[in-house]
Amino acid sequence: MRYNSFSRRFPVRRRGISMVLFVLSLPVIIGMTGLVVDLTNLYTRRAYAQRAADAAALAGAMASGPAISDAAIVQESKEYGLSNGYSATQVNVDPRFGGVAGKVQVTVSRAERVFFIPIMELLLGNDPLASRTVAATAIAQKFGNVRLPMGGNYGTTTGASNPSAFGPYAKHSYGDPYSVYFHDDGTLNDGTEANLKKNYGVGWDSTSHYNPDGFTYTMTVNQAYINDLQNKGVLRVELYDPDGFDSKDGDSLDEIHTDYTEKAYNGVSRGAAETTTRYTIEKKNLDGSFSEVVKPVEYGNDSSVDAATLKAAGKNPWITPEGFKIDLNQSGPGEYRIRVKTIDGSSENGYNLRAGPDYPDPPVQPRTKDEWNALESKWNQDYGDKGGTNPTNIKVPILADEHLQMNFTRTAPVKVRLGAVPATAAGQQLTVTKFDTDVGSKDIQYSFDSGDGSSPQKVTDPTFLTPTNDFWSQDKVTVPTGFKGGYLYAEYNAGQNDTSSWAMSVPGGDTGTVRLIK
Repeated sequence: MRYNSFSRRFPVRRRGISMVLFVLSLPVIIGMTGLVVDLTNLYTRRAYAQRAADAAALAGAMASGPAISDAAIVQESKEYGLSNGYSATQVNVDPRFGGVAGKVQVTVSRAERVFFIPIMELLLGNDPLASRTVAATAIAQKFGNVRLPMGGNYGTTTGASNPSAFGPYAKHSYGDPYSVYFHDDGTLNDGTEANLKKNYGVGWDSTSHYNPDGFTYTMTVNQAYINDLQNKGVLRVELYDPDGFDSKDGDSLDEIHTDYTEKAYNGVSRGAAETTTRYTIEKKNLDGSFSEVVKPVEYGNDSSVDAATLKAAGKNPWITPEGFKIDLNQSGPGEYRIRVKTIDGSSENGYNLRAGPDYPDPPVQPRTKDEWNALESKWNQDYGDKGGTNPTNIKVPILADEHLQMNFTRTAPVKVRLGAVPATAAGQQLTVTKFDTDVGSKDIQYSFDSGDGSSPQKVTDPTFLTPTNDFWSQDKVTVPTGFKGGYLYAEYNAGQNDTSSWAMSVPGGDTGTVRLIK
């Protein structure tokens, strides 16, 4: 009986000890719980601060540009900080981080209230602080897309390259990543995550896919051009060999491909192998949208506008479709663009474009090749770049927006004027992105001039080109220190029938891509 009585009293004693231990440890438990609450809150506020810094840096970089002041960039960044709950004094902006135009660093910081940490500090004999500073930093940089000239002497067809576009059912590996519906493996060329996971080389990103706008070319017409009586207030836009017909003549820029991606797009299968192309002229509105100026024209397997056929008949091979003589006294100055979009076929449509004042068409008569070249040379001297020596002489430049598709018609070294580089890029790196430089391509080197066709300021060493069939590659070119602005040239040792796509971006710029780099 005594044993049983003792055994009944022992659990009571154990429960009493447990209660004492619990009471003694309760402050520690409460303190640790409070510490977790405070730290979790600070972590949450840190994540919020990072998002605010990211948004402010991106906004500042997006707002940057050659004509935008540092104060305007700072103001734009601070406004995004304000919209996220930070005061102007809590948002610190460096509009030219590291002295680089278009590179914006933003730091946001704010004192955040804590509740339990001060109690722990007090118990430990330290001065309690009721708040902690939470800060986050982000750096965003703008890489401006440079509009590119079309290669060769403006308004002539004697060079070794010309713009081109493949039909939407052509193979991706032919060299046109923007016009075709599918990759060679049959997957959609739409920049989806599945495609982005594939390896297409350096420079491939979410924008490197089928573009429903086709290739766009900008023409800027100022009031001075309209006021010049010699121009008669007319902008004449001309197309060379705009069709998909191949006359098998050297003057025809087209290349027929009967092999194609064996899939229908949106339920519609390919029609003829010859490519059909639509040409549209639009003008930019005040809100940034574009409106058609004239009715678009389409050309497919049409020998009537084929350059070789027209020359054989003694007719001007540079055609001016109905409505492509624009009355600028009615439409006014501004930014115009030519949109070139292939809508059927699997072949390559090589073409050329030029724009300038109206002029009398040459009489219809037989001419030798040299005589045709002489007519083009005269147009180039009057309205173009004077044989590539004076780009500033061009009355109305036509520049490819963001990327340029080029077809090389013979194996020869080609010097291509890639685009204008601003003085603000001096000492920095610009990027040249190339796609599908594979057919006979050997090497490339870059040079700069001062913008007037003068001797290059700097020439890079020739770089051997590894064939990149259906792949992207990039070159980083350092702009000379003290550069005052001018053009970047690429001397490209290309192969005949090589079709490749080119793009160029510089730090800063008016338009382009903005990305976080920290």
